[in-house]
Amino acid sequence: MVLYNTRFCDQGLPELVKEQTLDTPVERITCADQIYQVCTGALGMQFHTEEYLYVIAINSYGDILGCFEVSHGTVNASVSSPREIFLKLLLLGAVAFFMAHNHPSQQSKPSQDDISVTKRIKEVGEILGIQLLEHIIVGKDSYTALFRDEYMC
Repeated sequence: MVLYNTRFCDQGLPELVKEQTLDTPVERITCADQIYQVCTGALGMQFHTEEYLYVIAINSYGDILGCFEVSHGTVNASVSSPREIFLKLLLLGAVAFFMAHNHPSQQSKPSQDDISVTKRIKEVGEILGIQLLEHIIVGKDSYTALFRDEYMC
């Protein structure tokens, strides 16, 4: 899996920058367990002492196109907006994506803010035609999948 970032090119437009290639246990994501494997294996999210939010972009077959760090926050918060997420997804040509963030408290239960932000990102994705398939929260030895575990009802 390639970890990307964005920067401005000489013309002042955003472009993709390949930061590094990470070994992942899967090449295609079909379930929340696989997202968790990528987050704890390749990204080591269970060890972060601050909140990190990552987006994993996929094509229409579920193949991983790349991954982005969207935000790096504090011990109990990280700031993200749809603009930063979808700029990166559009540059990569994604048709769908997964979101994942960690809780340094090591508890995976979502906050009300986690649920609200996820709903907002999902709505923007529906407008743009880039579907948010799942958002997981990584704890110490567990995770919560917001869609599967019915927090998004």
